[in-house]
Amino acid sequence: MTEQAIPAISVEKLRRVDHKGTKAFVDLNIAGLVIKDFRVVERKDESLFIGNPSKVEDGEWYSTSYVEKGNKALRDAIESTILSAFESDE
Repeated sequence: MTEQAIPAISVEKLRRVDHKGTKAFVDLNIAGLVIKDFRVVERKDESLFIGNPSKVEDGEWYSTSYVEKGNKALRDAIESTILSAFESDE
């Protein structure tokens, strides 16, 4: 598999919240495509992870967008961009 170029990624909007472990909602611009509602979530050990945009249907959570498993570089770039914005906005 050949490496794919990482598109430009920027934070369009960061909304801080404090609800059931969710610390922020983030809208990203990925090469001109805006994807809304990534989540910054705090684990019980206080480390952070990025949750994909999702919705609830019939009591179950479903991702509405995600990065394909084979594209770790893009996923890492998304996480890094979101966490940098979250930490610099404190």
